Amino acid sequence: SYRSFADVPYASSLFPYVEVLADLGAVNKDGTFGHEMASKEEFVKMLIIAMGQGSNLPTTGSCVFSDVCPGTSFYRYVRKCKELGICGGDSSGKFNPTQKMWKNAVAKFVVLAADRREPTACGTRPYLDVPTESEGHVWCRYVNRLKQIFARYDESPADYEHFQGDSLVP
Repeated sequence: SYRSFADVPYASSLFPYVEVLADLGAVNKDGTFGHEMASKEEFVKMLIIAMGQGSNLPTTGSCVFSDVCPGTSFYRYVRKCKELGICGGDSSGKFNPTQKMWKNAVAKFVVLAADRREPTACGTRPYLDVPTESEGHVWCRYVNRLKQIFARYDESPADYEHFQGDSLVP
């Protein structure tokens, strides 16, 4: 049997998903998948390709953010991500493409990709370790909506009490 990555065993619950990303060309088949956090630019590439938006992307034009300009390796994917309203820059106009993605940011990108709109405010805690917006957690609305999306596909981590811990990682 064929396996794209030596470090993703057949028995892993992630195996079929990693293989789909590899087959779509969203990740390089270079021998190992790696289990470290993806950078924002790597995650955006996987997301745009998985959404079916990865073909015929322009490689020229103006800078999308001050640190993402034509000629940079992930320019076309970040540009498409911004055009779709999924990602934005920081207060200084930067995207910070090599910054690592935390679960909160992944939740935001996935929710905006799935819904193409901002979710409603979060009034209750979706997990014990995710305070509501009134308690100062700006990511609550994305984590809460992601929990609802998981439930729609019967992949709900509803039995889990914590979002940030390893309990959500299969």
